[in-house]
Amino acid sequence: MRFIFAFLSVILCATTVCAGDIRIADSLKPTDLRVIGQENAPATLYIFTSLSCPHCSAYHADVMPALQDEIVQPGLAKLILVDMPYDARTMMGTMLSRCVVPTQYDAFVTVVFENQAMWQNSSTPRPVLTGYAKLVGMTDEQINRCLSDKSLQKEIMKQRDNLANLYGVRGMPSTVIVKNGKYKLLTGTDKEALIAAIKKELN
Repeated sequence: MRFIFAFLSVILCATTVCAGDIRIADSLKPTDLRVIGQENAPATLYIFTSLSCPHCSAYHADVMPALQDEIVQPGLAKLILVDMPYDARTMMGTMLSRCVVPTQYDAFVTVVFENQAMWQNSSTPRPVLTGYAKLVGMTDEQINRCLSDKSLQKEIMKQRDNLANLYGVRGMPSTVIVKNGKYKLLTGTDKEALIAAIKKELN
């Protein structure tokens, strides 16, 4: 499947859980990543996801609300969403998600996930995706400016590659727990199992 991928210098894991010391990635600047929660939270959860990934759609609908209720709201950790686009149409949707106003981010991503098959299978995905952006208030001028922003596209790719290499991420969705200079990688969409594993690491 196209949302399963491999990187140079990844940590290969025999199970769905990996752990280790954090390595420093050169020029790692997670600018513009969507952050949910308190900036000074004692831990960070990196959520690696792609708009084209069916399992990520399930994660967004089922796991994310639980993470916000049980992890973010009590102040146990903040969430940082890492976009993982690997084709032109997914990059288009990702760029638009970075350009919508923050208060409309979740609404935009939700409608893109819910209509995943429509824009993925369309021979003309741009009007489909930009139509979703207009639903959350973007104008044609804003959309055109966003999608022509080469620096934004390069930044998304840099963040994608640096953070995935940093934590040995090989597939999506993946959840990385970072606390006290250590990290643990979790995969899958089992809400109960993920919440339990995260709480165990954060205690």
